[in-house]
Amino acid sequence: MYKVLLVDDEYMILAGLKKLIDWESLGMEIVETARNGKKALDYIMEHPIDIILTDVTMPVLSGIDFIQEAQKTAQPFKFIILSGYQEFEYVKNGMRLGASNYLLKPIDKEELYHSLENILKEFEQEKLYNQADQVIFEGLLGRWIRNELREDQFDQLVENYLFKVPEDPSFTVVIVRSRQKGNWETSFKETCRELNISLYFSLNETEKVIILAGQDSKMMELELNQLSETLKNNCLFFIGTCIKQPGKVYKSYKYALKAKDHADFYGKQLVFNKYKENNMTDLTLSGLVTDLNEGIFSKNIQRISKEVSLFVNQLIDGQMNAENIKRLMYLVLVNIYLQFDAIESDKFLKKTKAIFDSETFNELAMVMETDLLPLDELKKQLLYSDLTKQTIEIVQTEYMEDLNLKGIAKILHVNVMYLGQVFKKETGKSFSKYLNHYRINLAKELLLRSKEPVNDIASRIGYQNQGYFYKNFKNLVGQSPREFRDQIQ
Repeated sequence: MYKVLLVDDEYMILAGLKKLIDWESLGMEIVETARNGKKALDYIMEHPIDIILTDVTMPVLSGIDFIQEAQKTAQPFKFIILSGYQEFEYVKNGMRLGASNYLLKPIDKEELYHSLENILKEFEQEKLYNQADQVIFEGLLGRWIRNELREDQFDQLVENYLFKVPEDPSFTVVIVRSRQKGNWETSFKETCRELNISLYFSLNETEKVIILAGQDSKMMELELNQLSETLKNNCLFFIGTCIKQPGKVYKSYKYALKAKDHADFYGKQLVFNKYKENNMTDLTLSGLVTDLNEGIFSKNIQRISKEVSLFVNQLIDGQMNAENIKRLMYLVLVNIYLQFDAIESDKFLKKTKAIFDSETFNELAMVMETDLLPLDELKKQLLYSDLTKQTIEIVQTEYMEDLNLKGIAKILHVNVMYLGQVFKKETGKSFSKYLNHYRINLAKELLLRSKEPVNDIASRIGYQNQGYFYKNFKNLVGQSPREFRDQIQ
């Protein structure tokens, strides 16, 4: 209901206005009456008002003077001037102040009703304008924190939306997520207005963004606690870093996103979340990988399973970010399947997809700890002849050399055609195809694990012809080496 204030020094006029029309049918209620401008002004200093009907000539404070003083409060309202005289000066002053209408006494019922209907239309138009304006404002805020705002657009944000940059600016982006389903847009906005938080917008149905400007860490903590309490502790907060430059606010947003992704990945449900770089040193990580690789190289199933479980538990303690931990898990998987010559198996491809599709650490750990080893391939390899095993061992140790079946047959003192037939029958691949697959899989591992130039990797794994390496890599992987590295990293 719109709140109406009636102001007139004549009691009968006030009583008559109350009964003249059905105020409720217009969505209005008369909340107060005053016999002079001073009393009316005292009232609106303490109470919100939407519509004022005021007489012009009154004791203590006239209607025109009252409106002038009321407008200084910055409280928005519409008003209608009432007068028993059609004097041009009154009309001119009323219109200058923005009166919606000027009505002569005695008040005509139809004219008053029509004037109030026009005010309702003005309210609706302003509401639509404010909604559109808010959409533009929120759009600018969103582009600002994503570093998509030009300098002139930032100036527009400051100038047109009353956003004041502090003299010693500091900005912190916070993502706020509701823990309950349902629309909480209204309660969130009301809470922000109540706490004088003016920089906010919606990310999606459950997540909002606020930008705290000018607060030190203690003030920010206090404000976030107030926000949490007002929202009945039904929200999680993901807090970015404090940034001193308006043009670098995207960095704060980036860390707020990291805090959110990190909490989601590890299943944390803290009220206030900040992202911290993982505390696992390169030395610690290197030691874990070394122990794991020794287990893998042993080809002892029990030892590999034990080392993988230990590795997973250590990674939980280290709290690495999701993308790095997935890349690391993938390298572990590659090492295992390379050792068991099962890199092309369906199980390897499925596990690779499962690793990168994992949304939580628990899902990722399940992928690594459940049915990890290629047991079918292992059983198959146990049936390999000594000749095939020796050939594979030479490939795994001498892959960087200029290997060919004729040279290996000479080393093993067997007929080259016989060796080729046995090898293909047992592995399902010709020697050249097997060697090419092995080298390309090593290249994939090196592309992920290092920043070594692609051409150096090609030479390191035995390809002296760079064009031949690129052609084989794309045929087997479906991407160029650089595309593969960029996609994963």
